[in-house]
Amino acid sequence: RYLDVTDGVCELLGYSRSELLTMRIDDVTAPTIRSSAAPLFEQYLKDGLQRGSYTLRHRKGKEIPITYIARAFPDGCLVARWDPKEIQAAG
Repeated sequence: RYLDVTDGVCELLGYSRSELLTMRIDDVTAPTIRSSAAPLFEQYLKDGLQRGSYTLRHRKGKEIPITYIARAFPDGCLVARWDPKEIQAAG
Protein backbone atom coordinates (compact mmCIF):
# COMPACT_ATOMS: atom_id res chain seq x y z
CA ARG A 1 0.00 0.00 0.00
CA TYR A 2 1.05 3.56 -0.58
CA LEU A 3 2.09 5.46 2.53
CA ASP A 4 2.35 8.83 0.84
CA VAL A 5 1.76 10.27 -2.62
CA THR A 6 2.48 13.67 -4.10
CA ASP A 7 -0.06 16.05 -5.57
CA GLY A 8 1.46 15.26 -8.97
CA VAL A 9 0.65 11.55 -8.61
CA CYS A 10 -2.92 12.39 -7.59
CA GLU A 11 -3.29 14.60 -10.67
CA LEU A 12 -1.62 12.06 -12.97
CA LEU A 13 -3.92 9.22 -11.92
CA GLY A 14 -7.12 11.17 -11.19
CA TYR A 15 -7.53 9.99 -7.60
CA SER A 16 -7.52 11.90 -4.33
CA ARG A 17 -4.70 11.34 -1.86
CA SER A 18 -7.03 9.49 0.52
CA GLU A 19 -8.14 7.15 -2.30
CA LEU A 20 -4.56 6.38 -3.36
CA LEU A 21 -3.51 5.65 0.20
CA THR A 22 -5.88 2.66 0.17
CA MET A 23 -4.42 1.29 -3.08
CA ARG A 24 -1.53 -0.86 -4.26
CA ILE A 25 0.48 -0.65 -7.46
CA ASP A 26 -1.73 -3.35 -9.03
CA ASP A 27 -4.72 -1.04 -8.60
CA VAL A 28 -3.19 1.62 -10.86
CA THR A 29 -1.35 -0.67 -13.30
CA ALA A 30 -2.66 -0.86 -16.86
CA PRO A 31 -4.41 -4.19 -17.51
CA THR A 32 -2.11 -4.84 -20.48
CA ILE A 33 0.89 -5.30 -18.17
CA ARG A 34 -0.75 -6.31 -14.88
CA SER A 35 0.55 -9.90 -15.11
CA SER A 36 4.15 -8.65 -15.07
CA ALA A 37 3.70 -6.40 -12.02
CA ALA A 38 4.31 -9.02 -9.29
CA PRO A 39 7.51 -10.51 -10.79
CA LEU A 40 8.84 -7.02 -11.51
CA PHE A 41 8.15 -5.94 -7.91
CA GLU A 42 9.81 -9.09 -6.50
CA GLN A 43 12.92 -8.39 -8.60
CA TYR A 44 12.94 -4.79 -7.35
CA LEU A 45 12.87 -5.96 -3.72
CA LYS A 46 15.68 -8.44 -4.42
CA ASP A 47 17.91 -5.90 -6.23
CA GLY A 48 17.06 -2.86 -4.11
CA LEU A 49 17.11 -0.57 -7.16
CA GLN A 50 15.17 -0.61 -10.38
CA ARG A 51 14.54 1.72 -13.28
CA GLY A 52 12.59 1.28 -16.44
CA SER A 53 9.30 1.87 -18.21
CA TYR A 54 5.84 1.03 -16.91
CA THR A 55 2.24 1.71 -17.84
CA LEU A 56 -0.21 3.07 -15.29
CA ARG A 57 -3.99 3.39 -15.55
CA HIS A 58 -5.83 6.66 -14.93
CA ARG A 59 -9.06 6.50 -12.92
CA LYS A 60 -10.99 6.83 -16.21
CA GLY A 61 -9.07 3.96 -17.84
CA LYS A 62 -6.56 5.85 -19.98
CA GLU A 63 -3.14 4.20 -20.09
CA ILE A 64 -0.27 6.40 -18.91
CA PRO A 65 3.25 5.38 -19.96
CA ILE A 66 5.94 6.41 -17.47
CA THR A 67 9.61 5.95 -16.76
CA TYR A 68 10.50 5.29 -13.15
CA ILE A 69 13.30 4.79 -10.69
CA ALA A 70 12.61 2.91 -7.49
CA ARG A 71 14.82 2.23 -4.48
CA ALA A 72 14.44 -0.13 -1.52
CA PHE A 73 16.35 0.99 1.56
CA PRO A 74 17.81 -1.41 4.17
CA ASP A 75 15.18 -0.30 6.72
CA GLY A 76 12.40 -1.50 4.38
CA CYS A 77 11.38 1.93 3.12
CA LEU A 78 10.44 1.87 -0.57
CA VAL A 79 10.45 5.01 -2.72
CA ALA A 80 9.83 5.66 -6.39
CA ARG A 81 9.83 8.55 -8.79
CA TRP A 82 7.52 8.43 -11.82
CA ASP A 83 8.01 10.59 -14.89
CA PRO A 84 5.21 10.54 -17.48
CA LYS A 85 6.50 9.98 -21.00
CA GLU A 86 5.74 12.70 -23.48
CA ILE A 87 3.19 11.48 -25.99
CA GLN A 88 3.97 12.74 -29.47
CA ALA A 89 0.98 14.12 -31.37
CA ALA A 90 0.53 12.57 -34.78
CA GLY A 91 0.72 14.80 -37.83
